Amino acid sequence: MRKLIYSIITGIIISLSAFLPVSAASSSSGAISSSNFIPVCSGIAKPTIPCQDSNAQSGNTIIKIIKDVIDIISFIVGVAAVFIIIVSGMKMVVASGDSKALSEAKTGIVGAIIGILVVVLAQGFVVFVLDRIK
Repeated sequence: MRKLIYSIITGIIISLSAFLPVSAASSSSGAISSSNFIPVCSGIAKPTIPCQDSNAQSGNTIIKIIKDVIDIISFIVGVAAVFIIIVSGMKMVVASGDSKALSEAKTGIVGAIIGILVVVLAQGFVVFVLDRIK
């Protein structure tokens, strides 16, 4: 039970650390809004890239960096969770009737699945918030 609580707390801490850049970006005085965009290529029939001010481009770059960091953290947590599930599955196979070892293996699997769910929900929330900031 103690390991399950530890893995849940670890997953929550990792997920909450993903929100730190979002709160910093959303509280900055130079908030990005559609009224901040200044067309710089008026008169062109069909521009191939969006015509925006360079300040707006840097805001989009920050959002892209935040999304990339979230993707990297999610990938690392996903790989770790898959590894924990595999190791816990091997422990279940090797337990050979030992109820304590079987219980620890189940706890590892449940903790990994909860960690994956927390990261997926956190990533969805961050993407939702960043799309609203645009």
